[in-house]
Amino acid sequence: MDGLTPLIEYENEQYILLTPQVSSMPAKLLRNPVGSVESLRDEIIAAIDFAITGI
Repeated sequence: MDGLTPLIEYENEQYILLTPQVSSMPAKLLRNPVGSVESLRDEIIAAIDFAITGI
């Protein structure tokens, strides 16, 4: 499950990206960003790819 739910760090805090739940997030909760995880783009895309393709 590590590829599907990668551990990410933001402002010295560790979080688990719950990739399977991304599609169930209401869009209205995503309107006011509190920061950026753009530097983790590759890890996030890899997790989404794994969720879709399984590889």
